[in-house]
Amino acid sequence: LYNDGKPRGCWPILQAFVGWKQWEVFPSLEQIYSTSMAAIVHGADGIIWYTYCGSRKDYGFATSPERWEAMRYTSLKIRELVPVLVERTPAEQPTVAILGGPDKDPLGGRSVTCLMKRHNGETYLLAVNSSPNPVRARFDGLQGCEDGEVKWEARRVLCRNGSLEDLFAPFAVHVYRFAR
Repeated sequence: LYNDGKPRGCWPILQAFVGWKQWEVFPSLEQIYSTSMAAIVHGADGIIWYTYCGSRKDYGFATSPERWEAMRYTSLKIRELVPVLVERTPAEQPTVAILGGPDKDPLGGRSVTCLMKRHNGETYLLAVNSSPNPVRARFDGLQGCEDGEVKWEARRVLCRNGSLEDLFAPFAVHVYRFAR
């Protein structure tokens, strides 16, 4: 993205429809949310969903309340994080160790990836499981973080000696917030 030293925008176009031979099932809310957050973790500046509004009933988001809810839910979560996401990304990022479950997702990428940001004296860690299986992961490199909350999950986590362990359901996204 920055090979010539000039910043570039990255807006991935994510599949959000059903049809043709290779997309037999519409992505679930968890898959839409996970894919969108994974794109952000990997450097996206925004999200575009590729969908249809044709005459077929099974094309895109607007074809059912459940499909519309997947887009609405994901949009609201991202919108709430915008002040955090627009902050500069620290050069030093946490590392991820897989303690249980698959190391790789079905496409060969790391099953759990993360992005750390700092905003208003707080540290945020966005973490995504791109695997259709549960995964237990440890995040190292969170020095200065102690106990924190997991946004939208009504639970707290402990970070000891710069490390945090947590369990991820299939396609789970956790957004951790630590006061500094």
